[in-house]
Amino acid sequence: MPKIQINHPFEVKTYSGGTPDEPDTCETTMDPILNVNWRNSAEGAGHVQLSLDVPVRYVRQALETPNGTMVVGSTLMHTPVLERKEINDLIRALRKARDGAYCADA
Repeated sequence: MPKIQINHPFEVKTYSGGTPDEPDTCETTMDPILNVNWRNSAEGAGHVQLSLDVPVRYVRQALETPNGTMVVGSTLMHTPVLERKEINDLIRALRKARDGAYCADA
């Protein structure tokens, strides 16, 4: 299944405890990654999906602090704010995925 990664967040390391030269713990975090995935099929059963590669800390935080969704037992999760280039990449990737999964428009 082809996949295009839209955003490329960087890792942030947070050190705590111990001394600045030798901390007790180091936590590495990263914002969610947005991907466009698609599958084509000769039988016409292609599909396009968006996926989020979400760090576990985001999931835990979402479970602990549900936010403004109207669905009971649900919460919203977001990608980081996308830059203009990433929006353009997303549009190009969606068009490529659409054409790959469902054939190009006539």
